Amino acid sequence: MNLFRFSLPLAFFAVIFFIPCPWEKNEQIGGFEPVFTNDSPEISTETYTRQTISFPSPSHGASSSFNCSGWLFLPKSHPDTRERVIVMAHGLGAQIDFGLTRYAEVFVKRGFAVLMFDYRNWGESDGALRHVVDPSMQLEDWRAALSFARNDLHYDKIGIWGTSFSGGHVLTLSSEGNVSKHVSAVVSQMPFLKVKPGASTARVQWAVVRDLARQALHLKPLYIPLVSREHQLGVMRLSAEDYAAYFRKHAPVLRGGWRNLIAARSLFKIMRYRPIDTLGAVKTPVLLVSATDDALCPLATIHEAQVVMDTAQLLTQKGSHFTLYLQGVFEPIAEQMADFFEAHFAE
Repeated sequence: MNLFRFSLPLAFFAVIFFIPCPWEKNEQIGGFEPVFTNDSPEISTETYTRQTISFPSPSHGASSSFNCSGWLFLPKSHPDTRERVIVMAHGLGAQIDFGLTRYAEVFVKRGFAVLMFDYRNWGESDGALRHVVDPSMQLEDWRAALSFARNDLHYDKIGIWGTSFSGGHVLTLSSEGNVSKHVSAVVSQMPFLKVKPGASTARVQWAVVRDLARQALHLKPLYIPLVSREHQLGVMRLSAEDYAAYFRKHAPVLRGGWRNLIAARSLFKIMRYRPIDTLGAVKTPVLLVSATDDALCPLATIHEAQVVMDTAQLLTQKGSHFTLYLQGVFEPIAEQMADFFEAHFAE
């Protein structure tokens, strides 16, 4: 009886002090401060100028908003036009300096302006808890970006472009009538539509539980690797080819001091995020782009999405999830994306 009486408090303190602690060498507790690179206010090339911009995004439950940072590309072939803009953001744990400029350069050559931004908690955008992902907050950042393009930059025709996790975001947004009425066309490349069965390992789930315990105790996040090789701890466990391709798209110096880490608590909401459930309400023209050998966002799931959306076209390219971003592969795809935007902006 006395042993039982003492064992309960001991068990309680064990949960409080030991469960939230790191258990594996690739885990990290807090200690992650942003390192701002101070982008040049403007860069000029033969075909475009690039301006660094920011816009406020609301924060529910807080007295102030977040500032999202990004780049605005203006084509020199159409220096004064404010007619057509493509708004872009990257995928899970990725930033605008992870190869999105390559796509923007294709689009500006076709006369489009391009506005791309980083979500709160990433890159040079605000957010005290770095590398935390919350789908609902990222959707708020998207809505703020579209409002900025329409009301502050005064663009008449807007297209939205997302890839991987943001590919799911642009489809979700397209199902919202108050957003889609201002959008002429949508490109969704290798979209995240739902969590693939078996996508999360027991090691990752255990990290999520421990970080949720830390969140409940108001402690700093527990970080785990965003990408890793197969059989290692990580949210995205990649083949050798995809792992190499993932890092090949990065800039030499990354905005905000990006590191290959994500707060484990993020997975709790990510695993419940299902853009595929919203697709029946999508009426905007959509171009779906898929890779034949994509292990993260499988072609079969994207076929499911196409069946649900009457307005969707599907473009399939041989390759895996991260090889589609590489030079020599993405160029013809980006040109077909530009064709799609051009056709629907003209309507």
